[in-house]
Amino acid sequence: MLVGDPRQLPEIQAGGGYVGLSSRLGRGTLRTNRRQRAGWERAALARMRAGRTDDAIDAYLDHGRVVVSTTGSDARTRMLHDWMNARADQTTVMLASRVADIDHLNAAAREMLQAQGVIGADQLTIGPRGFVEGDLVLALRNDRRLDVLNGTRAVIEHIDEGRRTLRCRGDDQRVLTIPFDYAEQGHLTHAYAMTIHKSQGATFDRCFVLAGDQLTKESAYTAMSRGRFGNDLYVVDDDARVDEAHMTEHRSQPLDTLRTSVRRSNAQTMAIDHRSPRAPQPGIDDDLGIDI
Repeated sequence: MLVGDPRQLPEIQAGGGYVGLSSRLGRGTLRTNRRQRAGWERAALARMRAGRTDDAIDAYLDHGRVVVSTTGSDARTRMLHDWMNARADQTTVMLASRVADIDHLNAAAREMLQAQGVIGADQLTIGPRGFVEGDLVLALRNDRRLDVLNGTRAVIEHIDEGRRTLRCRGDDQRVLTIPFDYAEQGHLTHAYAMTIHKSQGATFDRCFVLAGDQLTKESAYTAMSRGRFGNDLYVVDDDARVDEAHMTEHRSQPLDTLRTSVRRSNAQTMAIDHRSPRAPQPGIDDDLGIDI
């Protein structure tokens, strides 16, 4: 049995099989969004999913969920402060498309937490990353022996340097014992921020999304459907070519760039379906899918 949502992130390699088989064989569907608590946000997501991306962006603008900054640095700073204020009594996450942005956000988040005494100085350094008791970490590779899956989030409760293990507590309250060598192989990172791909399927109370030119219809829909009580977009009015642009060149406004970006689809189709556009299929184009 195949389970999925064709409106979320596409396959990393060759894909389109799920959509192709579903359109030919039919499928079971989930028609009610029970994650987002606000009715307007459920409606906005439904518009995003149906391809009415401008209407969805308008709804987020009307409800104050889009923050426009003049530079990437300012956008990340505002995002970090909003995340910090929300994390005291809610499960939170920062999302971005680029790994470089995630690394920057994680490093900055840890600096803020250490400055406020929430976590202490690094007790352990493995590769480029420091770890301390209280750190929020993310597993990057499945390891059934450890009962750890790619995408597992956990808090480090104890670092045992003698046994070379990290005792962690997962989001589901399970106690996990992660050996140092798992981290030494590059499979453990910080989890204050993560890529949109890593967040797919997860649920948080609040979600803060850094919008860049890599944000597509599928990634925007995935990112903006992670938070129960709020999902905020941080848009950058930052022209990286400002020193090279010609005087007469028209510069897009940041919201225009956002709208253009989320209209773009990265959905994949099977080779057999490239001969002609697929007509809309009842139950494929109108339902919410399985994993919203």
